[in-house]
Amino acid sequence: MNQNSEIIDYKTKFLDCEDKFDTIFRLTSAASKIISSDLTILKVNDALAAMLGYTAREIEGTKILDYACEEYKAHWHDLQDALWNREVPHFKLQVCLKRKDHTLAWVDVTTILFKDSGTTYGFTVLDDITGQKNYELTQQRLTTALDNARISVWEMDCDLNYVYRSDNHDIIFGYPQPQQTWSISDYSGHLFNDCSNNFHTAIEKLTTLGKCSFEGRITCTDGSIKWIAFSGKKEQDGATNRFKFLGTLSDITDSKLKEQYKEDFVSIASHEFKTPVTSLKA
Repeated sequence: MNQNSEIIDYKTKFLDCEDKFDTIFRLTSAASKIISSDLTILKVNDALAAMLGYTAREIEGTKILDYACEEYKAHWHDLQDALWNREVPHFKLQVCLKRKDHTLAWVDVTTILFKDSGTTYGFTVLDDITGQKNYELTQQRLTTALDNARISVWEMDCDLNYVYRSDNHDIIFGYPQPQQTWSISDYSGHLFNDCSNNFHTAIEKLTTLGKCSFEGRITCTDGSIKWIAFSGKKEQDGATNRFKFLGTLSDITDSKLKEQYKEDFVSIASHEFKTPVTSLKA
């Protein structure tokens, strides 16, 4: 009698635990699913269904490869091999999934193995990093655009002790790699003597008036000469209420050369035009 009571009590506790797991699994904010060894999706929670834009009923019974971007399907096969063939206890990967509305969701995937009634399943948590990925892609596009336009971005603190800058900033001055540090004095070290005073006047305007603009010539590390345009403005950091200076540095050598060619052409043309006129007057 006592043995039967213990069995009934064990089953009750087991079912109670299972109900609690189902509730936690279904309601947790972390997108989760349970998969079998052939990558069939056996169970999903509300968070995963919402992420992909389907109902749980539409997803359950399908294969994870049905939602995988083509270039990332091999990653899922790597997970399958590691977990079920090589019996690695857990596996991580970063992949791209297709939503129902055909937009993309980037996720960090962590899968651990567990056994139930002698069968091994995979419990997977998917961390949505779409926002982070979109930000990275935007930054890459911006960097490419700035590189092609020969424009770099800089930021200085109020003390003007250190200049934070984009990777292509130091390249404009002829450095093959970004320098460890950069300050106002580093600009002065490259500027022509007749441009240095104008540059420091521009910096004074930046601190007092809140904006500045400067064009001048620099000598690069390889001895070549370039024209640069330096501009900036003063802004208040919303998080710290501290002021900082933001701006751009551009390589305008090509445009300056074109201006010079134009001026030379006009000067020569004007001289050639005046010569026959002078002869006629004579």
